[in-house]
Amino acid sequence: MPIGGNNDVLKYKREHFFYSRLSQGDNFYRLFLSDACLGKACYTDCKYKDLQSSADIRIGDLWGKTYSQNEEGVSAVLTFTSKGDELLKWCNCTLVEHPLEIVTEGQMKTCPQRGYIYNKAMAVLMDENATINDVASAIKLPLKLNNLMNILKHPSKLYSYIVNRMKKI
Repeated sequence: MPIGGNNDVLKYKREHFFYSRLSQGDNFYRLFLSDACLGKACYTDCKYKDLQSSADIRIGDLWGKTYSQNEEGVSAVLTFTSKGDELLKWCNCTLVEHPLEIVTEGQMKTCPQRGYIYNKAMAVLMDENATINDVASAIKLPLKLNNLMNILKHPSKLYSYIVNRMKKI
């Protein structure tokens, strides 16, 4: 979408799907999605969040409530310049238009806080022999506590959490 454009976004739905690495216990994705391994600018003054970009196109996954039940995954493509528009046309892929609100509903719009999880990860990484598994182990409990705190803050999430736990019993 060119800046100042019509606020419509295009998405490309793949014919193949990949299982979520996060659900398979992939430590890289666990660290990435916990905001434990972002660059300094991501925490302080990232100028590329939301719809800010110096790129011609941005490719990524759709997150948020609209696609939360989609097991196959849905990709999104945003164009920011006429060059990006032309590149997307040249790809000749199947595209479906969506309002901008749907594409950005699950995207990070503000800088995350450097919290305990980040500090714990950095402390482990001070050891030059540390592996990604060491970092993942060190933040496993803080991540669980953080997730639990988020569940407790939202009554609807708490209800879903309790119902899902009861189903497992």
